[in-house]
Amino acid sequence: MESLLRQLTNEAYGLYLQGRIFDAAKIEEQALKLAEEVFGPNHPTAANIMNNLGLLFRHLGKYAEAESLMKRALGVWRKTFGSRHPEEAFLLNNLISLYSGLGRSADAKALCKRALLLVTETIKSDHPKAAALLVSLAVFCREVGKEAEADKLEKRAKAIRSRGHSMKASWI
Repeated sequence: MESLLRQLTNEAYGLYLQGRIFDAAKIEEQALKLAEEVFGPNHPTAANIMNNLGLLFRHLGKYAEAESLMKRALGVWRKTFGSRHPEEAFLLNNLISLYSGLGRSADAKALCKRALLLVTETIKSDHPKAAALLVSLAVFCREVGKEAEADKLEKRAKAIRSRGHSMKASWI
């Protein structure tokens, strides 16, 4: 079953890269239905697919659906692993991006503080995912006029990258 879900998710990602967002979302909807039937709605595999589908819905302008899926994914993750797992920072980052794009700066700011705390406390300081998240959070800080904080975040990300760490794009 895991291999079928991975195949569906990879297919959706390929469609996403081709700009076929609607088709990618349809595939991810199938994957989510299957994951929930097999593992249940509160399984990390289902949460990862919810997150992917939420990102696709954001691209399609289905903001309420995107938010709902991203929040569900975050809830499943917290229920499964607790509220101090590093992956939570990346799930929060997706919500930050959604809220920021919708002009919901207050919501984004609250999540940004939580994500920064998680990055600082739970992610290895030189991990490439930490650098990617720091850059994303810096973008948000600039959007809300926090230039000094953005500069600090970008400097930390640059230091991580200068140590030779790199990361290929990931789907979640």
